[in-house]
Amino acid sequence: MRRLAAFTTLLLLGAGCSGVQVQRNWDRTIDFSGYRTYRLRAGTPARDEQGQRRLDGALSWVLAKHGLEPAGAGTEADLEFVTHVWTGSSARLDTKPYGVGYWGAWGYVETGSTSVEMVSQGSLVVDVVDAKEKRIIWRSTASDRAEAYAGPNGEKLLRNVFEDMLQGFPPPPPKAKKP
Repeated sequence: MRRLAAFTTLLLLGAGCSGVQVQRNWDRTIDFSGYRTYRLRAGTPARDEQGQRRLDGALSWVLAKHGLEPAGAGTEADLEFVTHVWTGSSARLDTKPYGVGYWGAWGYVETGSTSVEMVSQGSLVVDVVDAKEKRIIWRSTASDRAEAYAGPNGEKLLRNVFEDMLQGFPPPPPKAKKP
């Protein structure tokens, strides 16, 4: 019985911590090996300038790990990394039953309370654009609760999100089709 209770508790705790949901897609006909430089651009910027700087800093850090360099002033970049940030709130209901009591001729009644918590949700999209062709060649999306990203560890958390979003970037060259 104790094992079942412990397992149920772990299961419920795990369900409450959904984590970041990431999706990636790219043009599988493109050979990414020729791209060397990048420029950052805010498509839909963060709500404040400090948030956008934190976002750009985290993305630049991850891109350096992937071997890309920022394009110098006055030079054309090979790629543009365009970020889109959306935040909003949703209501989370938490109902806690107190128990059951006898209520006269009407039988048993269950009592309890429900609390409402406003949860900040955020979505982040990174479009990787071929600067010459002006077309998206890679897109990653991520969504999660947004509160932690504004705190003191926000940039470190953002680095982890960008690492997940750019996992496998750049992809291997497309395989040549057999004649």
